[in-house]
Amino acid sequence: HAVRMPDGSVLFIGGVDALGNPVRDLERFTIDEGFVDVVDSGNRAVTLDDSIGVIDMSVTQLPDGRLLIAGGRPDGNPNGAPTDVAYVLRLDPGTGTLDIGPTDKMFTARANHQAALLCDGTVFVSGGSEELFAERYNPPPAGRR
Repeated sequence: HAVRMPDGSVLFIGGVDALGNPVRDLERFTIDEGFVDVVDSGNRAVTLDDSIGVIDMSVTQLPDGRLLIAGGRPDGNPNGAPTDVAYVLRLDPGTGTLDIGPTDKMFTARANHQAALLCDGTVFVSGGSEELFAERYNPPPAGRR
């Protein structure tokens, strides 16, 4: 996924490399710097946890600029098992550092699903599972994950 951030940069999340391995490192692109690795406040490269989907996940930008990554396939295998985990990412545009942490799980594991931000700040999630129901996800406030 490529997501335009509030500061105009583009954040690249997930995928697989040329050998089919899951890509867990995050990259950011800006006109001034080109492609750079995303680092945390300790200047360490940020990598996605093994439980986070790197393909077939949804990435939804929340009203405050944070990103909700939900579901997907953590192993990068198109036939792999989907996950029910969700993570919230917050990019500090001043320093370029990223804070990432788990949040509430979805009701069911999903991959190849849809997620849409609703006007009240919740996220409508549907499809991507054998279950025939959708869910409305209420992201935590910025102070809580």
